[in-house]
Amino acid sequence: MPTDSFGKTAKAREKFADHLMAVANGVSISLISGLLVVPLIAVARAIFLASQPLTMVGLLASIAEHPVECATFVIFYLAALGFVWGVRSGAARIYDDIEARSISTSESVRRRQQWRR
Repeated sequence: MPTDSFGKTAKAREKFADHLMAVANGVSISLISGLLVVPLIAVARAIFLASQPLTMVGLLASIAEHPVECATFVIFYLAALGFVWGVRSGAARIYDDIEARSISTSESVRRRQQWRR
């Protein structure tokens, strides 16, 4: 079985890339769910707490009252997006490397077969 410089087979590297993609997908789903759930919580809060109407001015006033918390949320959200992008890029590089090695291996086998004829 052909291995890379770390002694891993192509199948092991592909499984690792599959797991990286699964992690990235899980984090992406969590981020998207958060984007859907947070507005629903705000709507529910507006329904049940009629004393605080849900308006754009009220939202901006709330952000102005808590700028550090809002900035922290945005930083963590962007960090999670960066993590997803990095993990997916790493997995794609592994897939590309596996494909390039398999193509070069199949070409060398084909050349050897043609040489023997």
